[in-house]
Amino acid sequence: MASLLQPIGGRGAPSTLAMVKVRLQEAIRTGELAPGDRLIQEELCQRLDVSRQPVREALRSLQSEGLVAERERGGGYVVRVFTEEEIRENYELRKLLEGRATAQAADDADEAFLRNLEATNAQFRESGSSGDPGGVLEANRRFHSLIWQQAHWPLQASIIGQLWCSVTTFTPLLLPDRARLSFDEHLRIIEALRARDPVQARKAMTEHIGRASADFELLRSEDAEGPFGSVRGRP
Repeated sequence: MASLLQPIGGRGAPSTLAMVKVRLQEAIRTGELAPGDRLIQEELCQRLDVSRQPVREALRSLQSEGLVAERERGGGYVVRVFTEEEIRENYELRKLLEGRATAQAADDADEAFLRNLEATNAQFRESGSSGDPGGVLEANRRFHSLIWQQAHWPLQASIIGQLWCSVTTFTPLLLPDRARLSFDEHLRIIEALRARDPVQARKAMTEHIGRASADFELLRSEDAEGPFGSVRGRP
């Protein structure tokens, strides 16, 4: 996959800050910028072909969202490394809030919403089959975010969106069979939503996130020195 940190151009454009932020977000979510990587402003300016100000402001914004952290020594920023407890808490909060949002969405699951979910899940499977990790992550996030939005609770959707800044959202890329399992689990969520059954919709989403959590825990225990297993002990 081509690097996301390509020149943006248009150094004086008002949208430069937003574009820099999006590029950095996606580079982190796709693993191009891995947990613990230093984010050197001068290098990012060169790669993105922008001035220091939008890079500096974008990094500050990403820090407020929890994707990057300040270095303890020497200043600057690094891609945030999540502790085991933070990851466990993230999954539990996602189960609670996304389960609730899915139950709420079941009450207002019209045909346009359901078709959009089905098309997004098909794109999720296609991206996995074609070896497009960025497409997998984007389609997975879109599938879930469609449900948050359908719940019509903006603050709840905003909080869930913050939880999706964690490393837990990389799960479909981490195990060879996880994307296929997620596709099937998404189908069960859609089925419950189509039936307008809030109890089953909540259950399907909660079980989906719970299975992803179990798979991620297994991966980290087997790959303690790998790029994601290393979240355990890095400062």
